[in-house]
Amino acid sequence: DRLLALDARRLESEGQLDEALERYLAMMRMARHVANRGTYIPWLIGSAIESVVCERMPLWAAHADQTPERIRKVIGDLEIIAKDFPPVSDAVKAEYIMLRQSLESDPADFAAASGSVDGAAALVLWGRLMPWELTRARRLHNDITAWDLATVEGVERELAAGHWEFLTKEPFYSGGVSSQFAGYGPQVATTPFIRLLAPATPSIIQAPVRRETQLRALRIILAL
Repeated sequence: DRLLALDARRLESEGQLDEALERYLAMMRMARHVANRGTYIPWLIGSAIESVVCERMPLWAAHADQTPERIRKVIGDLEIIAKDFPPVSDAVKAEYIMLRQSLESDPADFAAASGSVDGAAALVLWGRLMPWELTRARRLHNDITAWDLATVEGVERELAAGHWEFLTKEPFYSGGVSSQFAGYGPQVATTPFIRLLAPATPSIIQAPVRRETQLRALRIILAL
């Protein structure tokens, strides 16, 4: 994406605005591709690629050789591409499936996949000597995901309807963190398994709001 952004800027400086626009639209399509059917991280990466476009396109729009016809067309193109960007609730579901598979696997495999050398032996011992802890971890995982999913789906509905008042209410006003799971909560911190399953909030809740704000701001800037 950085190479496309740099090439777009080069083309702008040479007055090749149509070619530069194609680079920006390619970045938007790349963002959608990266985020599609991915977990939290790919979704956030895709959103970050879109952010680069939102930051750079105002300079493209302000070029001395820019035309109203080109601006009107790009506003429509951006809206069509942005609508195909996957909802963050899809990322929540994909993350749940991936982590659930880990919790259903052998504790030794889960320990190896955790990437924590120091904690690997402890995870194996917990899984072998206290197998009920895996059951409890799965239950906590269900609770955390259920809260995350309900919250992000609520955010998506409000944004789709153009209602922004929810941002002034709890839990969003305080950063979108569930009081039940803030700081991983005492009940979450009691099992080493669930400590590796970081709750998505607040970033996964704030991310769709940030994305929608940037896209709306870009459309407004282009229309001015």
